[in-house]
Amino acid sequence: MLKPRRKLSRRQIKQDKLVTYYLQATDFINRNSKLVLTGVIGFVVVVVLVTMILRSKHQANLAASGILAEAMLYYQMEDYDKAIPILEKVVKNYSGTRNAGLATFYLANCYYYKNNYRNAKKYYQKYFDDYHNMPLLSSSALAGIAACLETQGKFLEAAQYYHKSATKFSKLYNAPEYLFLAALCYSKVGKTNQAKTLLKKLIDNYPDAPNKTDAQLLLAYL
Repeated sequence: MLKPRRKLSRRQIKQDKLVTYYLQATDFINRNSKLVLTGVIGFVVVVVLVTMILRSKHQANLAASGILAEAMLYYQMEDYDKAIPILEKVVKNYSGTRNAGLATFYLANCYYYKNNYRNAKKYYQKYFDDYHNMPLLSSSALAGIAACLETQGKFLEAAQYYHKSATKFSKLYNAPEYLFLAALCYSKVGKTNQAKTLLKKLIDNYPDAPNKTDAQLLLAYL
């Protein structure tokens, strides 16, 4: 006569499952040891490479900071002819670093102050496209593009860039200023409705803005 099978407890069932999983895993590793070893080595290589890249980028950023400091001295003195080649060196040789981003933005400013609007627009656009770690500079870069377009009489495009800056970075202190400039540019090309909409937005959303009175006056005029 067969003895009745003893009912296993939940704990025993769980332990049996763990043993089964362990044996299956061990069997898989034994049968695929080369594959597993290759995967482990590949993971280690990736970690090492990422670490080296981050370390190299950090060192590059430190090196760029010294050069950028020299350029900023000339920039503060408004000696843009001396600042430009140094800034260009940082942009070219240390691409991707935080300091290269700063150099790109200030290089655009230098060209703008020298009335070289083509290169100014180029580097403002480069900053906005390639560097995203400083919202204030990204906002100013869009406004810089708009200002360059204004000098060429392209008021509709300028309005769109000012508007984009004010909308994308609506929480920054300069958003009301760019809304007003966008409205002003729209008014210059007969886009009165768009101008009025932005002026009302400025007045309603930024009641403490320094240019609120200007916005009210322009709205009344339109």
